[in-house]
Amino acid sequence: MKLREPRTKIPPSSYGHDMLKLMHPMMFAPILMLVVIGTFLAPQLDLISFILELIGVICAVICAYHLDEGKEKVTAPSVPQLHNAIIAIASFIIAISIGVWLFLTVSLILIMPTTIAFLGIFLYNGDIIKSRLLYALSWGGTPIFGSYMLQTGTWPDLTVIIFTIFGMLWAIKLFWMWSMRTCGRASICPKRWNLHICHSPRTIYCKDRQEMPKEINSTVKILQKLDLLILFALMIGVILF
Repeated sequence: MKLREPRTKIPPSSYGHDMLKLMHPMMFAPILMLVVIGTFLAPQLDLISFILELIGVICAVICAYHLDEGKEKVTAPSVPQLHNAIIAIASFIIAISIGVWLFLTVSLILIMPTTIAFLGIFLYNGDIIKSRLLYALSWGGTPIFGSYMLQTGTWPDLTVIIFTIFGMLWAIKLFWMWSMRTCGRASICPKRWNLHICHSPRTIYCKDRQEMPKEINSTVKILQKLDLLILFALMIGVILF
């Protein structure tokens, strides 16, 4: 296998395309599927709470991504910093408002998953605490057990705890799969000269991702899509049964 040539120039991109990239669909879609799984593990569905939760989760994730971009300016160079700030603040206000409304109208125990989710977003994405456990809990586990608690107003049972552990492991697996994807942002990434660990275990550094063999990059893309299909199939199974 031949190593790919490092991409030193970022190809021009439109504002709309950059905004779409900022949604990080391959990492956004699983979060929403985990929310659906947690919701349908509950014996009954409160549709209004479910819809509000989806809106809140979407806003929280958008806030996290735009905070990242406002700080590093790596994914979407054509999006002005002011736009990132406005979107992050507006999304944060909406997400917090929905969270407060839900735990005041449903149950105060929702303070726990809401707090974990927001701490995970801001501590991890803010580069304050780069803990894989924090990432797994906030991005993989909380969408499941938090959604169940929202629907039932009670603490998770054993089945939900097992699904929560699955969600945490699944999130970490997807996260680490990115370590074998070629990174083409080195020329504009502020961390490019450091031994920074970006989306990887402690064996692969950013500098290692500049010359990944094309065959490995292509294979991992397929594996990531298969993982999404597996999670989608599990979600459908939980909904139906």
